[in-house]
Amino acid sequence: MRRDRRFRRLGLRVAALAVAVAAMGAESQSTASGMSKYVDTRFGFSFWYPTAWTVTQEPVDDPTDEGWIRGGTIVRRLRINESAEDDFPSIVVEELSTPRGFLIELGAHSANPAGADQKFFFDQRTHTWMDAMLSKPPDGGRRSTTPAALRGKTMGGLPILTGAGRGVDVIVPIDPKHLVELETMGSDRYEEDVAATIMANGAGARGQGGAEAQADTIHREALKLGVIGQSVGYLYKDSEHVYNGEGEILAGVNPKSFALLSESGPNADFATDGVGVYDADGIGDSWRRSEDVYGYESSYGQGRTPHIRLDRRRLDD
Repeated sequence: MRRDRRFRRLGLRVAALAVAVAAMGAESQSTASGMSKYVDTRFGFSFWYPTAWTVTQEPVDDPTDEGWIRGGTIVRRLRINESAEDDFPSIVVEELSTPRGFLIELGAHSANPAGADQKFFFDQRTHTWMDAMLSKPPDGGRRSTTPAALRGKTMGGLPILTGAGRGVDVIVPIDPKHLVELETMGSDRYEEDVAATIMANGAGARGQGGAEAQADTIHREALKLGVIGQSVGYLYKDSEHVYNGEGEILAGVNPKSFALLSESGPNADFATDGVGVYDADGIGDSWRRSEDVYGYESSYGQGRTPHIRLDRRRLDD
């Protein structure tokens, strides 16, 4: 897989071109404590990352990434590490120049195949990013050209596309000729968290919902990246609020008493503040009050830890 290839390449590199972030762009503090901003004035975009992490530039030995890329070239590669001692980066960020307005990733026919051959381009007629499947998809489906699957949008209103690397990478088009690809190198899926904070530079660049909404996005990603607050299972809390797996506030939940029902066993997926019980279908799914899905009984004593017994039978009506 492409990830394995990068591991080998990074592991064999004796010396990387370590360039401080300040030399490549600019840093500033967010209203969410512990987050810093990387700005690339030449390529025209910015993103936020945990201040305690390191961002360095490494050489681009092969601008086609061993044949993975067609229709464009890698003009800069950044590695984001959780600490300076890490041998491998947590995230790789690549700036891709696509002068002809499209990018082909050879997921099936490159030196290290992973996925399908896909062509990403912007349809000027429909103003839509498109995904042309140039080889048979891994799921056995037909070749087709359809609107690109979106994982969401950045706080700058830019689409987040799924790349060809079996879902381990995302692509954020700054414009049809400038794309940013982010790939997580470990088991954690950090690429979407950083991608969500990307904005285009320039006087004409506008974000989603203004400065307050952008600050909310940075705060949400800071929670998910472990910069602020603490995780409670797949939820999060800080001194003021409890948040679902997407970093959105769960209204009316008390963070002071919010805790897992159990550290292990069948109740380890449930959390409570002593009033409501919260569960999830999986990471990133919507968290719901369990009385909407499960029956439960509870009893509380003054000064005692709440004891909750869940009825695991699903309520159909």
